[in-house]
Amino acid sequence: MRMIRPLICVALSTALLGAVPAFAQTSGTMAGMTCSEASMKAANDSMMTMTDAGKKMAVMKEMDIAKDMMAKKDEKGCSAQLHKAMGMMTNMDMKRMDMKGMEMKSGMDMKMMAPDPSDSASTKGYKAAMMKMMDGMPMMKFTGDADLDFMIHMRPHHQLAVDMAKVDLANGKDAEVKKLAQDIITAQEKEIAVIDAWLKAKGR
Repeated sequence: MRMIRPLICVALSTALLGAVPAFAQTSGTMAGMTCSEASMKAANDSMMTMTDAGKKMAVMKEMDIAKDMMAKKDEKGCSAQLHKAMGMMTNMDMKRMDMKGMEMKSGMDMKMMAPDPSDSASTKGYKAAMMKMMDGMPMMKFTGDADLDFMIHMRPHHQLAVDMAKVDLANGKDAEVKKLAQDIITAQEKEIAVIDAWLKAKGR
């Protein structure tokens, strides 16, 4: 199968420091954290900002163990436990940052594809094709079946290639490009039919 891969380039410049726990913004690293009142307070302050009650309780349990070790003068055990608690908070926060970044990127993609009065006929057509593909994408869900995932995710890309080729046929002027566009339509519509038949046979 020939694959036409459209490129949607989005530049993201996002300040996400506000989402990082307070202890991660200090000059020291987690690996270098020692069992001290200051470290304990920094970790505790960060823990108190957590909004997920379940995850907060899990971190609090680790913090209680660290405090108990600190009271027993077990600095090595306390440092390891404190590091574990901080690592839990960092991992949770990074997941939130990843989700926030994905949401922002999706929003920026959609904004870039929004129609504009100054757009040429071809730009309007290409944007509409891109929007159609994004709306039809299976939202990055994978089944674990390599063949099924390939067919499901390839389908909207093939359709985008066809739709974009049709825009060029309607608006383009270069004979060589228009021939390529027609070749793409002919080839990929056949491949779309193969994909659809295969998915139908699989009950999709």
